[in-house]
Amino acid sequence: MFLLSRLVLLPIMATVLVSPNVNIDYEGSVSPYDGSPVEQEEITQVQFVKIPDGSTYDRNSHTFNYSVAGYDEPVISTVANGMIVTDSVSVTVPNDMEAVLYRDGEKLTGVDMAEIKDTGSYSLVAAGLESNKQVLSFDIVGSKTGKISSYTLPEGFTIQSVMIDGATQAPNYSRTVDLSKEGDYAITYRCTSTAVNYNLNVYIDHTPPEVEFEGLKGRVANGPVKITGMQDDYYVTVIFNNEEVKAPSNGELRTVGDYMVTVYDDAQNSVTKEFTIRMYLNMQGGIFVGLAIILIASAGTYMYVSRKRLRVR
Repeated sequence: MFLLSRLVLLPIMATVLVSPNVNIDYEGSVSPYDGSPVEQEEITQVQFVKIPDGSTYDRNSHTFNYSVAGYDEPVISTVANGMIVTDSVSVTVPNDMEAVLYRDGEKLTGVDMAEIKDTGSYSLVAAGLESNKQVLSFDIVGSKTGKISSYTLPEGFTIQSVMIDGATQAPNYSRTVDLSKEGDYAITYRCTSTAVNYNLNVYIDHTPPEVEFEGLKGRVANGPVKITGMQDDYYVTVIFNNEEVKAPSNGELRTVGDYMVTVYDDAQNSVTKEFTIRMYLNMQGGIFVGLAIILIASAGTYMYVSRKRLRVR
């Protein structure tokens, strides 16, 4: 009798332990009941989806909600933590939350978080707590950029495909895309929890502007310094004696003092020169000094001749 009961139980136990619906090679969403793969149609019927980074995705508004301890309402963002995008980003902060937005490490004031569109690396920090907490970070880049050399996808996202200059690259099973090679990138990646695909289309250019600073000898100039090799898509910033000033339209710097000049291209690559222009005589100054010397010499000659005549008398 005991043996018979064992024989009857074995198939039942086997069914419980090894469900025929389980695919051990499957990497997508699974049912919490029997471990079987969840069809995409089933996934897309759920409005609020938990993301591995701790946020909740709202399928209706296409936003990511980040909860912060001590606050009832979440921070709502159109991008996930760690995303790189070329479009503007919208962030909604609860009214009772003291939050600070930084761009490239600098605190921003008076910024409209409903439409953040300037390029840069952003981080949102919730203040007023026992310790400040970074809630969200993201990058906004131009469609052509040299600011990024790799892209590590947000937690819970996987690479679907990468194309460079129209050529499909070998499958990438990591979360990082190497962007060190210059070219036109088309990256498609997916949130595994929501089955939503995202795209990053960007041209990578790491070559800095090719310009020359004529008139420099090391870090010193004894006359004007002229920037040559400028292109239409280049722009210049000038720090003169520790104050930002307008760059000359002709690219020539003449005033005596200390300079830090940076030339940018349309991919935000840059080249910087620091130098000092010493006292010098320009053409007008040289003519003036020459005339002054002539006048002094003439006056001296006149006085000498006049005195000599007086002695003769």
